[in-house]
Amino acid sequence: MKARPKYLGPAGSELAKQRLSGYLRHASLVAEQEEALDRGDQARFEALALEIGAIQDEIGLPDQNARPHPDGARPEDESDTVDLLRATLARSERIHARLMSMKRTQAESIRKVSQRGPKARRYLVETARSGDAVAKLDVRS
Repeated sequence: MKARPKYLGPAGSELAKQRLSGYLRHASLVAEQEEALDRGDQARFEALALEIGAIQDEIGLPDQNARPHPDGARPEDESDTVDLLRATLARSERIHARLMSMKRTQAESIRKVSQRGPKARRYLVETARSGDAVAKLDVRS
């Protein structure tokens, strides 16, 4: 198993702070995105998705000035960061599961609406064939 890089020196310390800040911002945005989903705010949900993608790109790129620490020592707050990332991943997975459920529900609704269209058109065609200039609704049947 490949050892994870540890940051050394001022550049590494600053990079570690920047990445932790990015992880915290990422977690905050994912939480906000879940809230937008709860409210049904599609526009906000999509805007947050763009911000999340940008932050993921930002924190996922290694800095060329950061070097692994020779003895492999870990920053003291690393376990908190890992816990934060795990919680954020779990929240992202919940969002994904909800979206998939919504997709199935919406697909079923679309199918039902699509099935109604031909019936309504057929009724209008049959009514028009009966000689009426204007299609009328038959309330007797």
